[in-house]
Amino acid sequence: MIVLLTGMPGAGKSTVLRELAARGHAVEDLDYQGYSVLVEDRRRPVGWEQLWDVARVRARLDAHSEDVLFVAGTVSNRHELRERFDAVVLLTAPRDVLLGRVAARADNPYGQDAASRAQVEHDIEVVEPVLRDEATHVVDTDRPAAQVADEVERIGTRPR
Repeated sequence: MIVLLTGMPGAGKSTVLRELAARGHAVEDLDYQGYSVLVEDRRRPVGWEQLWDVARVRARLDAHSEDVLFVAGTVSNRHELRERFDAVVLLTAPRDVLLGRVAARADNPYGQDAASRAQVEHDIEVVEPVLRDEATHVVDTDRPAAQVADEVERIGTRPR
């Protein structure tokens, strides 16, 4: 089984992946490790868009031999691999929680300058509703990370 965690910056994708990894699950953050590329997009406040390197992501998904693999990412070209995901979990929280988390995090500066914060605010309004429509599950992350990981873990380990 392959489970995609998606959501806005600050929703807790990386946090949940870390919690699942600590529990012994296979995880991959597709925002890093060369799975994503930045392409110029002057229509966006930040001037770029992050996309998956589809061939590289496909190769990782094809190579997985774990019972369940949890991956995370929010990119517009996710549709190219949609058939590979057994579940798509939207991680979400209220707008003020998302913006507060992004402003406070020390490990990722995205959302802390004016352009990327404007992009986050735009994406909360425009992109998150699309993700909600596409998701097989929606999980509220405005609670302790362990509780969120419990729910995501149940999704990923349910009988097929």
